Amino acid sequence: MRFVVCGGVACIMRGVARATHDLNIAVAMETRDLRGIVRMARKPGLRPRVPEPLEALLDADRLRAWVEQNHAVV
Repeated sequence: MRFVVCGGVACIMRGVARATHDLNIAVAMETRDLRGIVRMARKPGLRPRVPEPLEALLDADRLRAWVEQNHAVV
């Protein structure tokens, strides 16, 4: 699974003293990687802050709509 931890948790992992209450992850937009992120997030009960279910990442039509209609780039 190809992903990278970003944001506050990434800073903490590099030794910066910082408080954070979320986890930012950038993931390769490939089916195998997206399935892995969904599976990994379900275990501790993580959920997106956006008003979309986690499983939406596995819906190719929904992903396409995010890009075409909402101009999503991440």
